[in-house]
Amino acid sequence: MNMQISSSLVLGLLLGALPALKAQVRYSVTDLGVVSAAAMNNAGQVTGYFHTSTGASHAFLYTDGQMIDLGTLGGNNSGGSSINDGGLVTGSSQTSTGDSHAFLYSYGQMIDLGTLGGSTSSGVRINTEGQVTGQSETFFDATHAFLYTGVQMTDLTPWTLDSSTGVSINDAGQVTVGLDGNIFLYSYGDLIQVTTTGSHVAARVGGAINGSGQVTGDFFNGSQFQAFLYSSGQFSPLASPGESAGFAINNAGDVVGYAVVPFGGLTGALWRNGQLQLVGVIGHSNCMASAINNLGQVVGACGPGNRDYPNSVGFIYSDGDFSATDLNNLIDPKLGITISEASMINDRGQIVANSGGHTFLLTPIPTSNP
Repeated sequence: MNMQISSSLVLGLLLGALPALKAQVRYSVTDLGVVSAAAMNNAGQVTGYFHTSTGASHAFLYTDGQMIDLGTLGGNNSGGSSINDGGLVTGSSQTSTGDSHAFLYSYGQMIDLGTLGGSTSSGVRINTEGQVTGQSETFFDATHAFLYTGVQMTDLTPWTLDSSTGVSINDAGQVTVGLDGNIFLYSYGDLIQVTTTGSHVAARVGGAINGSGQVTGDFFNGSQFQAFLYSSGQFSPLASPGESAGFAINNAGDVVGYAVVPFGGLTGALWRNGQLQLVGVIGHSNCMASAINNLGQVVGACGPGNRDYPNSVGFIYSDGDFSATDLNNLIDPKLGITISEASMINDRGQIVANSGGHTFLLTPIPTSNP
């Protein structure tokens, strides 16, 4: 295997590094409160769940400076899991019977998407067209991946009693499916196996997909887990010196996640055009890259593994940077907060981050040209 590894971060980790020379964007900070954020769209709208005064969990939509309680389908609890650029939200909610059902929140109304014949279901991801994927119990007490396209759910694995789940969906309606410890791609009516047990491959959590139907995640290569890229019917392990995983992929096919490197341990990873580039903050260890936008900006965290640990920091990396930048250096220090994790970034450069149990929305501050 011809493995190319960017040496800049390795040298920086071992020898120290000079700061990036280009001007850095600064961010305004909006406190969303004590909420659990699950997804953000390109308009900066955020969904997830929060705890009400009664202790119940409710789905929320943050939009235009307002936090909206989306309510439930008649039960006590609900939660948002995904939001599209039109502000439509999917997730799951308890009904009046206590069962949880997938929902679609559209223009002020929470719509029950039903099930595949069983008692429960949950919405996991939604695309621009309002199509939803997730999982549902069937008549036969199995849990299966589904695709909802505006009328009813379609069972994506109807021939098996084994459990499956819809993991992600792109705007073309292609869905990544987790089944039997492997990742499949549902594409225009066909279910294509991405990772194969015939090659002694056992997929772990993964299955991010981009607009072209490229998929990433990780697989067991016989000795350790390794990141992969599936593109145009071709499964390709992504080069890494040790264990690795792909967490997210943008429309250019850039993959981010983590890699374990000799002497450096766990660090963020960016795979672009077959080259592995290590991404982390100088002076910090145990880094992971969690998201990448279509501008190639990467966010993640470095620290002991607990996002609220005092020494954890959220970071951003952009093309041309020598290393990732601690986001705490890009916000007003008078706020008195420490960003410990950055989990999402949209195509406007807005970031969802965490600090001390609170969730924050970071928005780039426009710079004026002299």
